[in-house]
Amino acid sequence: MSSPAGHLPVLLESISELLGPPSGGTVLDLTAGRGGHAEALARAAGAGGRIMLCDLDAGNLAFAEARVRGVAGAEVRSMHGSFANADRAMLAAGWAADRVLADLGFASTQMDDPSRGFSFQNDGALDMRLDLSRGETAADLLARMSESALADAIFQLGE
Repeated sequence: MSSPAGHLPVLLESISELLGPPSGGTVLDLTAGRGGHAEALARAAGAGGRIMLCDLDAGNLAFAEARVRGVAGAEVRSMHGSFANADRAMLAAGWAADRVLADLGFASTQMDDPSRGFSFQNDGALDMRLDLSRGETAADLLARMSESALADAIFQLGE
């Protein structure tokens, strides 16, 4: 199931109810994805609200920012990178969060894109990176690993 954004946010109504910010409130979305949750929370925050979007996937982050910008008059800023650095982005903006959301995992748009290499259902490069600008691809990792190192990795991390 998908939406015009290519991805349906999980538990949107419940999250909106539980995390609905106060009018004019500030929301930190640590894993913005395609911006579905942030859009709903921006509507709740309304004019004077502020939304900080963070994501490792630059393409999804740009989509989310465009989706949320202008919603209900909320100010939107974004940070491409790990949510471990979100505190720096908030400090630089001079913002303090009223609500924080972390929808951990990956977006279905990443699974559906054959060039990302997350699915065995489509032919494509074996990439498997959330941030395409950093790190090595899964194909490169496999090419340099010995058979025993790969077996150890699968045994230790293969849950």
